[in-house]
Amino acid sequence: MISTRWTAAAGNKPVRRHWILLVALAAMTVSAFLYFSPLFEVAGEVYDVENSVTSSLLESSMETRFAAPGAKPTVQRYAELKERVAAATTKIGKNYDSTYNKANVVRNATSWFTPRKICKDSCCAETVAVSLQPDDRQIINTLDGLDLADIRLQHYRNPPHIKFQGNILNETMLPCLQPGTIIQLENHMKILHYFFLKVRKKITVPYILMTTKSDGSSPLTKGPELATDNFLIRWYGTNPQESRRMPSDPKQKFAPLPLGLSKHYDQDKFLSQYLRMTNYTNPFLDKSRWTSLQGGWRSVTVGKDATTGQNETAGGNLTTGGNETVWRYVPGRNVTADDMFVKFGVNRLSKRRQVIVDGLCGDKRVPPGRASCGKSWINPHEIYAQASTYLFGVSPPGAGYDCYRTYELLLMGVIPIVEERHPLSDELFRDLPVVQVSNMFDASPTYSGRIVRAAQEYIESDEFRYGSFDKGWERLFLRYWRRRILRDAGREKDILMDEHGREYYQAWRYTPMNKEPVLCSKEENCRP
Repeated sequence: MISTRWTAAAGNKPVRRHWILLVALAAMTVSAFLYFSPLFEVAGEVYDVENSVTSSLLESSMETRFAAPGAKPTVQRYAELKERVAAATTKIGKNYDSTYNKANVVRNATSWFTPRKICKDSCCAETVAVSLQPDDRQIINTLDGLDLADIRLQHYRNPPHIKFQGNILNETMLPCLQPGTIIQLENHMKILHYFFLKVRKKITVPYILMTTKSDGSSPLTKGPELATDNFLIRWYGTNPQESRRMPSDPKQKFAPLPLGLSKHYDQDKFLSQYLRMTNYTNPFLDKSRWTSLQGGWRSVTVGKDATTGQNETAGGNLTTGGNETVWRYVPGRNVTADDMFVKFGVNRLSKRRQVIVDGLCGDKRVPPGRASCGKSWINPHEIYAQASTYLFGVSPPGAGYDCYRTYELLLMGVIPIVEERHPLSDELFRDLPVVQVSNMFDASPTYSGRIVRAAQEYIESDEFRYGSFDKGWERLFLRYWRRRILRDAGREKDILMDEHGREYYQAWRYTPMNKEPVLCSKEENCRP
């Protein structure tokens, strides 16, 4: 049908029809060649297609046949950009900062923003406009809950250079809360008890709850909050886990929030620079690293013989001239344990991880400087360079269910292998290429084979082969979560645009009358 339209639009119909016949004949020849292509592999040997005409015809056909559906240009691996990343981060310290610190904040009236202020006896609430541009390329991290909140209950004091839009909550602010307020709690049991047993009783407007910034599980409470709180719109929490203390959630109010990167380590520092160099391109659009395991015809460049300066062909003959591209049939292979990056801490709180190390690494001797299966400390930059060359990376739970390593791997284009905790893990990793395995810590003689088999089955699945993972890639950046949570809060209308087309959102800033911030780490504070 495409050829018919193209011919009709041309004007010189007879000539174009001849070309169509020639192209059709060539396609038939190529199809026949491809059909019998296994004949070119004899006794395990690999043969080149040397004829330049045949090679050019094969190129488009073979790429269509053997490439993954929807294959895209390859994104450079971290290892390929290692030196550039090192140079770019030389003068950067720890990237322990908030998105709010990078934002432009408008407090006065403009042509596109009219601030509002509401005061009561004990508090005031006023709107400010905060630019959304810093969210666009901000990798999700452990400070997200604080960055997203209008008000927060905090356990420890932050470093003085880090500022957030939301002030620290004390009870005198509660009369001023507005509908759709986003409240963040540090996920400590003391804070949760204080909030639900005392603070919550004084909230009279619909609100969004976020529990983040600790290893604690969400939602983890001792009461029926999810089922009975009519003002609770949605509860977002990190380290999702069902437990006997989690009440039923018939209205599906709880939504898992990704842990992201740790702001306490040099993760964001290196990975942000790497993503900038790849233009933040989704590395899972190109499946060739995984689909190539299945075998097939590959386009390779034949280099010059070191002795003669001539090009060596597959048949052993030498031809003069520059490098040339030939097609070779490469036999397939299955996933092995060597395709898996294994590097994580094993300590008192996470000693069960040793089961994974024993199962996948065994007693193999690891050369100095090698990260995978090695025990020595290696800096993050070197870990990323090595990890990026693997197809998979193991990311087991630590003190909490979620793990920083999962997001490090995803950002580098490596498929994480995590422990399955249906159904919350399904939602946490929705639209992302993640292998979920059950009973990750059950030791057995067949442990390695079970993990390898799960990885093999995943890359052969339609979910992987036909998924672009674009939606999942968006979930790795703060932009997605800011807009989703504002939408849940009924505050989409609070997104504004200035005279230059730049987006802002209206945030509520709550202030108490003559009260100091309440830190729950102090023994006398936050008592139910």
